[in-house]
Parts: sequence; C-alpha cells; structure tokens
Amino acid sequence: MYILRKSFSWEASHWLPNVPNNHKCRRVHGHSYRMVLEIGSRVLSQGMVVDYKNISTSAKHIVNLFDHQMINDFLTNPTAELIATYCSQTFIRQFRIDHPSLVFGKELYLIAVEISETANTNCRYEVNEKL
Repeated sequence: MYILRKSFSWEASHWLPNVPNNHKCRRVHGHSYRMVLEIGSRVLSQGMVVDYKNISTSAKHIVNLFDHQMINDFLTNPTAELIATYCSQTFIRQFRIDHPSLVFGKELYLIAVEISETANTNCRYEVNEKL
C-alpha cells in the first residue's frame, strides 16, 4: 500500500476533567498541536494516491475549528486519543463532501491520525476506513 503523510498544526488550550484534582493537566493549559493524516491506496491514479492539495482542503476545517480555541468547547474530555478520534471522523466526513469524485470508485483510505501535543508526546489512532 502507498501511504501519504501530511502534517497540520494549530495552537489551542484545553484541560482534562477526568484526571485527579492535583494533576497539572486538570488546569487550563495550551499546546502547539500537530496532526498527521495518513492517506493510503493500493492503486495509483495518474501516478499518485491523491493530490496533497485535496488532503489540505478537507483538513483545514479541523485546523480552523481548533486554532486558538478551547478544545473543551468541542470535546468534553479532550485527551490526545479523543482528539485523534474526533479529527478522523471530521476529516472523513469533510473529505467525502469536498471530493465526491475522488471517493466514488476509488480505493482511498484514512489509514491513521496522529496527534502531538508536545515534541515528545503523541497519539496514533489507526483508522483504516475507506474515504
């Protein structure tokens, strides 16, 4: 399988309501988030899986939604794992809306979504869902 990886970033704040009261992540804090989307296909169309521009078009909805926002306004428990899940669902839905001709009859898959909160921490959610 051919797999493309494209990265996006945004700045946002959050706090984790389900950690103990004395946990530092219970307080509001911010991150420079990085999201990596992996799109795959076993078949190339005109020598490529999909144009990187098409990935960007659909991913910008996620970046615009979260950038400089409180992520708790969108997710009640915004852990990296649940942010990755939310981003995968949002990207799949938006990609199908933005690019119906690419989806119809093609073997494109969202392989994984990776969310990094810091340079040393990340969560990889393996989706493997057809776009």
